[in-house]
Amino acid sequence: MLGKDDGVPLSAKILIASLLVSALTYVFYKGYTVNNSEVRYTIGEILEKYSDSKGVGKTVIYRVGSEDIRVHCFSPQCKEATVGDRYVLKYYIDNPVFFEILFDHPITGRFEVPMDGWEQVPSDLIH
Repeated sequence: MLGKDDGVPLSAKILIASLLVSALTYVFYKGYTVNNSEVRYTIGEILEKYSDSKGVGKTVIYRVGSEDIRVHCFSPQCKEATVGDRYVLKYYIDNPVFFEILFDHPITGRFEVPMDGWEQVPSDLIH
């Protein structure tokens, strides 16, 4: 409690409260975006192994418009994926860094992805 002298400096309490508010804001924003944004599909490639304080995973790259987006994935499926593997990837138009890799749709051939992505997964990509 802010008024009580519990030995914790006020600056530490403010920092913790700020971090908590930031984390909650991010969670609500992501939930709002995922539930309200239109989605598109593209092809994502497992680019390289990645590790940080959160854990070990993979870096994934995909193109939205003319921009290459690099994101980190820590799911068990990402950890098992091989560098160079390609999959159908769903992203959210309102914030394309929010994504979902469709591991049940691996890509084996070469496909031209429209600049704006696909509105639906093309039938020739479904195995």
